[in-house]
Amino acid sequence: MKMRIEMRTTKVLAFLRLFLIVAVFSTCSVIQGCVSFPRQQSAPTPVPTVLSSGELDWVCPGVPRSVALLIVGDRFDSNQVNIENSETELRSCYVWKIPKKGGGSYLSTMWGTSEKLEEATGHSFDENASVFDPGEVEYHIDGVDGKGSLVEPSSGIVHAAWKCGSSKRGIVVKILYDSQKEHPRNLTEDAINLVKLIHPWACGETELPGASATSRPFES
Repeated sequence: MKMRIEMRTTKVLAFLRLFLIVAVFSTCSVIQGCVSFPRQQSAPTPVPTVLSSGELDWVCPGVPRSVALLIVGDRFDSNQVNIENSETELRSCYVWKIPKKGGGSYLSTMWGTSEKLEEATGHSFDENASVFDPGEVEYHIDGVDGKGSLVEPSSGIVHAAWKCGSSKRGIVVKILYDSQKEHPRNLTEDAINLVKLIHPWACGETELPGASATSRPFES
């Protein structure tokens, strides 16, 4: 009788141990399934400030396709190049994505003589007036003579302007990006970096790169 009781006790203890092991694993599985840890979203690649060596692909002369894709996405709907009078007076490039599920976006670069640029944008480059008035925020490019102004409205649109030192030329960059919730970008950094990238040829310091390249109008 005593032996039977001991055998039953051993079986009960073994069952309890097995039950506890199963319960522990089940609890861990439930915890892992119910508790979601926040995923760290990788920071987006910022717009570069220096032209890549051997750049061959241009959405518009002077505007690398790789830069446009960073802002607009891996596919954009159309781009347009407008030249008024001559290259030295005004050159503009527009790239946009029609609003869809992921949101629309828009990139505009414009540079040329201050007079033509002011006519096209409605913003003054005169020394006695702000490029963007009101709400001017100044920025500078290290080692470069000139003055930058930035406007950051809450609507997801950023304007960055640059006056090219002593020359009567300027740059205006406009970015519309409405996917900030799903894929946030630092639009201020993007706009200023793009000005830094294009200022050598936009301000007439170097030759315009990509001028002889054939720009593809649509991204497939």
